[in-house]
Amino acid sequence: MKKAATDSDQTIPAHRDSPPPDVEAEAGRRFEVVARATLAILAERSLPVLLQRIVDAAREVTGARYGALGVTDDGAVLTAFVTSGISDEERERLGPLPRGHGLLGLILQGTEPVRVRNISEHPRSSGFPPGHPLMTSFLGAPILLHGRNAGNLYLTDKHGAVEFSEEDGRTLVVLAAHAAIAIDNARLYEHTSETLERRVAELHAANGQLQRLTSLVISAQEEERRRIARELHDDTAQALTSILVRMRLLTRQAGSDELRDGLLETLKLVSGALDGVRRLAVDLRPSTLDDLGLAPAIESYAREFGDRWNIVVRISVEGIDTRLPRDQELIVYRVIQESLMNVAKHARATSVHIELARIDGRLMATIRDNGRGFDVTRTLEERDRRLGLFGMQERAGLAGGQLVVHSTPDAGTTVTLTIPLHDGESR
Repeated sequence: MKKAATDSDQTIPAHRDSPPPDVEAEAGRRFEVVARATLAILAERSLPVLLQRIVDAAREVTGARYGALGVTDDGAVLTAFVTSGISDEERERLGPLPRGHGLLGLILQGTEPVRVRNISEHPRSSGFPPGHPLMTSFLGAPILLHGRNAGNLYLTDKHGAVEFSEEDGRTLVVLAAHAAIAIDNARLYEHTSETLERRVAELHAANGQLQRLTSLVISAQEEERRRIARELHDDTAQALTSILVRMRLLTRQAGSDELRDGLLETLKLVSGALDGVRRLAVDLRPSTLDDLGLAPAIESYAREFGDRWNIVVRISVEGIDTRLPRDQELIVYRVIQESLMNVAKHARATSVHIELARIDGRLMATIRDNGRGFDVTRTLEERDRRLGLFGMQERAGLAGGQLVVHSTPDAGTTVTLTIPLHDGESR
């Protein structure tokens, strides 16, 4: 009986199913080149750079002497053309972009790769234009994007062979697919960028319009403040002053102590009303700001504020020895005024330090108090207090400046206004 064969008896040719070492190396090289092209698509946003890398990779992996990649918008006329393997001088001699005749037209009109041993022998060959290098073997593939032809990728003159291999064709199809992805991504990115730029331009225009409208509103408010302040000073305050004078005369002429006491009480009320009207007129539009300038107006307001609210106010002024533009003086005054009123209403502070300084072409105003402070983020969510901060920020923005509010609960508040000044800028 014949002995059955065992595993140890079988003879299996070594590496029977493995490709030769050089085939493995070639496959590895192809994979590496295609992988680099894939990574380039993920990392690079510039379409010309991407297309150049793809056509260079196609030349490298197939051993082609020349390579080119064309992009079309309508499937017929090339709008971009990238070459590889020819010098800049040779590229200049080629003249305008190919029109998509001959083999290139065959690729642009089809969906399959084209592999030709000799270009001149193919029935669709249309010859070469003057200055074009002579080429023999050809391998081309369409770049298909969403079922439509978006261009072509082709190679010529394979080194060491009379024609390109089928493996070269499969590799080129993969690289053409990469080119399609790159073109699609670039178009989406370009469309998104154009849309974003358009939206940014629209927002910039809207913001400019908003700033102009805000400026007009603030100017109208200031003009109305000026008018009301003038009427309070010229009409109401003068009328109250006349009433005070007459009441003092009546007090002297009173025939009884009871009448005199009543007149004196009324006299105090009218006197308080007169002080309130004068203070309101100053708050609305201080005459010292128009007549003397920013620093004297701030000093005057600070004195009145300190007396009224029993808060110690210190002022430091540096480098402001000339008048500033009227609008800038008004903006700084209003920001300081609003900051001090916030101190009086919310801070429970006992002292405030105001610093005015011209530094490196900028005007800086800092208002620092020792009050209870607050949570800035939370306050910006509160409508009543948010409007005050928003108004100050709007004024700063109109002057091309910036307002920064820094505060910590139980650690005081610092408001810093910075606006640019130009050399020679004066009233």
